Amino acid sequence: MRAGVPGRGFTIIELMVTAAVIIILTLGAVSGLRSLQTQRQLQGLAQSLVADLNLARTSALGTTQSIIVTTAANGQGYRLLRCNPAADCSTATDTVKAVDLPPSVSVTAARSFEFVAPKAMLASASQSACLRAAGSTTVLKVGVDNAVGKVTICSVGTAAPGFAACSAGC
Repeated sequence: MRAGVPGRGFTIIELMVTAAVIIILTLGAVSGLRSLQTQRQLQGLAQSLVADLNLARTSALGTTQSIIVTTAANGQGYRLLRCNPAADCSTATDTVKAVDLPPSVSVTAARSFEFVAPKAMLASASQSACLRAAGSTTVLKVGVDNAVGKVTICSVGTAAPGFAACSAGC
């Protein structure tokens, strides 16, 4: 380089500022991707619960066996149990299906869903269960309308893409 001619290239300060900006943008993108991943996981688990509630209703339809869907006490899963409606179904142990949820997701329900044979209607009024993901504001409510047996998903509080807002919370 000749004396008096300015150097070509970048100074160390310019390179450090550029690297800092790139790091900040990358961290923001990773955070957004984690949030999206959590939301998609929650939606997939809600749709699995819908399928299992439909399975329970279909299994009880036209048979002599009622099906109960009960959530785990710690909220980390649920089970489908078969029972004889003439017996006390609160002590049913014949497991049709057991589902464990990932540690980051929990499910809660005020009471078990009991689809009573042979009409496969719920033993009590319409019921719902709520799925929550740790570190997320999204809550999905899965409900069964006892009048028609339809299982639906809605979003409580923070809107979840693809789901209607719930009229009531969990």
